[in-house]
Amino acid sequence: MISMTNRYSLIVMLGLAVGQAFAATPRTPELNNPTADYVFTEEAAASAEPLTLWYHKPATQWETEALPVGNGRLAAMVFGGINHERIQFNEETVWDGVPRDQNNPEALAALPEVRRLLFEGKNAEATKLAGAKMMGIPKTIKSYQTLGDLFLDFPGTKTVAGYRRDLDLTTAVASVRFRVDGVEYSREVFVSAPDQVIVIRLR
Repeated sequence: MISMTNRYSLIVMLGLAVGQAFAATPRTPELNNPTADYVFTEEAAASAEPLTLWYHKPATQWETEALPVGNGRLAAMVFGGINHERIQFNEETVWDGVPRDQNNPEALAALPEVRRLLFEGKNAEATKLAGAKMMGIPKTIKSYQTLGDLFLDFPGTKTVAGYRRDLDLTTAVASVRFRVDGVEYSREVFVSAPDQVIVIRLR
């Protein structure tokens, strides 16, 4: 069995591997993304919550830097810009292709055997059986398309103190905090499953 800590570690490692793969491929510049060309002072402290991804500068690339939030149907990528913020939205019905039933009719019958193998520690066998009998048909899906972007513009500044953006993996809240001329600014973004809304709080 995989412990909860190891599961989080695996998720983070997979994310880093995907990020590195994207970083190795040439990318065209993304228009309207925030920039990180500021004077950063008074570096923010590390998060007290151990399961947190956190950074000292805004994201400038979607694939490797923006932070995701979502509830399975609605999602957003949060860049954490300072003078200019971009929050990119996604919704499950906005995708390339036509609706189709991808359920595998053999999946339910295979589930008890997959569970048995997992509980006996036979992970490789369980993975092989699940791959053969429980994956959707076809196994690949069409690409999701961007639903839209929310751009937030704020008064211009070049010097920022105590900047930190983070994604708390326990609460699934993406945040950005910084100070300009002694005034603290913060943004929090999360997606509610019960209410089916994307929430953005500006302070």
